[in-house]
Amino acid sequence: KRLLGLVSTLILVRYLTPTDLGIAISAMIVLMFAQAVTEAGSRQYIIQQDHLSNEQISCAWTISLILKLVASALIIIASLFAGKIFDSDKMAAVLQVCSVVPLLIGLKNPGLFIDEKNDQYKILNLLPVISKIVALPVTIGIAIVYQTYWSLIIGSLLETTIEVLLSYRYNKFTLKL
Repeated sequence: KRLLGLVSTLILVRYLTPTDLGIAISAMIVLMFAQAVTEAGSRQYIIQQDHLSNEQISCAWTISLILKLVASALIIIASLFAGKIFDSDKMAAVLQVCSVVPLLIGLKNPGLFIDEKNDQYKILNLLPVISKIVALPVTIGIAIVYQTYWSLIIGSLLETTIEVLLSYRYNKFTLKL
């Protein structure tokens, strides 16, 4: 996945301006910060417990989802001030669209954490790679045709969406709020 990211970056540098890259990277930094701040420890909790009921797993997932919703809301609020914070009016729209990413990440099937607990790393490693492989041509295609920072934003949303959808395809854990 990292290698694919490096290849895509090298290609995108050719088609996007430094300003466009700066806008997209700034948005990604905000998203990484939101991800770090809203990490509730649900994954660690599920992995460390010897015996878990479906209710406990669903509860851990729900707490994590609520934190991700709060992060999404805070990113939307921050987008209202983005013009002044980042000295760019384009950042407001980018942050508003990117505010969906924490919510999408929060929707990932917690059954994957059970797979990790059971040392089933094949699927855990395949999901992000498959999502990157599918999203990469879309990202690069948009960058080549339209030469806009939106290619990175759309690519990131597509990659996250695919990974979430695949998490339910490959793990049949049934969630309850």
